[in-house]
Amino acid sequence: MDYENKPQVYYDNIRHEMIKYLPDTAKKIIDIGCGNGAFAIALKEKTGAEIWGIEYMDIKYPQYATVATYKN
Repeated sequence: MDYENKPQVYYDNIRHEMIKYLPDTAKKIIDIGCGNGAFAIALKEKTGAEIWGIEYMDIKYPQYATVATYKN
């Protein structure tokens, strides 16, 4: 996959269809390929869980790392 040429909106994607697969009792969630953290924020708001994200392209988009500080 050519991540170097993805449009910026690719990293803003919230996977609403995936939320239904998470248990309501989740306490910790890891978001692999978290992009800008939009999906992680949606998960935090729904579950209140501790969310961790890993993004392969963090060197190209270092501002995404700051989303990890989002809490309650």
